[in-house]
Amino acid sequence: MKISMTMLATLLVSLTSLPAIVLTELEVLRNQADNGDVKAQLTLAFRYRDGTGVTKDNAEALHWAHRAADGGDAEAMDFVGSAYLRGSVIQRNPEIAFGYFKAAADQSSQAAFNLGQCYFGAQGTEQDIPKALEYWKKAAAAGNGRAAACAAMAYYSGESIAPDAAQARQLAERAVELNDPSGLVVLGEMQFLAGDLDGAKANWTRASKLKPTGATGHPAQPSANASAQQGADLLKLIEYRQRKAEPGKFAFVKMPHIHQGYNNCGSTACATFARFQGSKIGGWDFKKLPPPLNPWVKPGANRREAA
Repeated sequence: MKISMTMLATLLVSLTSLPAIVLTELEVLRNQADNGDVKAQLTLAFRYRDGTGVTKDNAEALHWAHRAADGGDAEAMDFVGSAYLRGSVIQRNPEIAFGYFKAAADQSSQAAFNLGQCYFGAQGTEQDIPKALEYWKKAAAAGNGRAAACAAMAYYSGESIAPDAAQARQLAERAVELNDPSGLVVLGEMQFLAGDLDGAKANWTRASKLKPTGATGHPAQPSANASAQQGADLLKLIEYRQRKAEPGKFAFVKMPHIHQGYNNCGSTACATFARFQGSKIGGWDFKKLPPPLNPWVKPGANRREAA
């Protein structure tokens, strides 16, 4: 069959005028993820978690994080471990969380920090303060400022270890070097108690500007926001902390420092008051008290789950 040159030219023009199939950046990313690209899978996990360019979907986020974690990505393992630790999207299971953090701790500073949290707060494992400090310092060396701040506070307050002011100061300075708001708060407190008011003010002011602050904070705030709020609040409290007592009118009662750790809110508050009376008890020590002495633990309850 013969095709005239006119018909051939017409056919070629028709083919070249067809609209090109252009994939969106999200479709390209999803194709890569479907084909096993763990970095693309983790990127999708963060996008769906944060609602970046897509509708926020925590279940979809966890799906892609699971796939990336199964592919060996350490940050994805930390993502999945955090979901199990918090009980968000999936049923809370500290033991599984601990396993993910431990598997990723050598490659992810955030996982090393979270593993330290598990050891400190007995989440999915027995409490082990030296191990918590080991992983916090490992994470701090890798660039995790919050880990440095946690270790600094533990050494400063002496949580199941002998207080070590020199190491606490070194770690607080490392946290500040990494611009971590909690580190700025801790170092500022050390400076305030040492009489360096200008240094304390500078660090608390810097912390307060890292995140939005208000008249006061609230328990649901992310840790960095809470630390920024602490910085703002400590600036307001300077006047009261320096004010002399007035019988019948005013008294500022000093309370000993204590590091709370993860899932330790109520018990740490009780331990703080016990320390005020001269006890050396910590938050986790309080959790281990029997129910008649500890309203946060019901008879027969798993003390690891107590708040």
